[in-house]
Amino acid sequence: MKTTPKLARQKADDARVQVRSTFGDVKSRLHPKTLSAEAVGKVKAKANAMAENAITTAKSKPATSAAMAAAITMFIFRKPLARAIVRAIKEKKNG
Repeated sequence: MKTTPKLARQKADDARVQVRSTFGDVKSRLHPKTLSAEAVGKVKAKANAMAENAITTAKSKPATSAAMAAAITMFIFRKPLARAIVRAIKEKKNG
């Protein structure tokens, strides 16, 4: 089939419409709000999976979970605990 100027123009117009449509799709997918919404969704899904995994592990190994909780608590409150221990030692020596 021979390409006529009219057919060539129609093909060019169709291609232009396709490029504009694709560009619009890409533009909307790369919009900051869209990207942040996708990231938030992925983070929530991963956090839920991690929480479920932690609960399953805690139920299957309660002693280990309690030890980990105690270690984390001691780490978080290490400065107040250290002050309390030093104070108790000083009081024992003085009193």
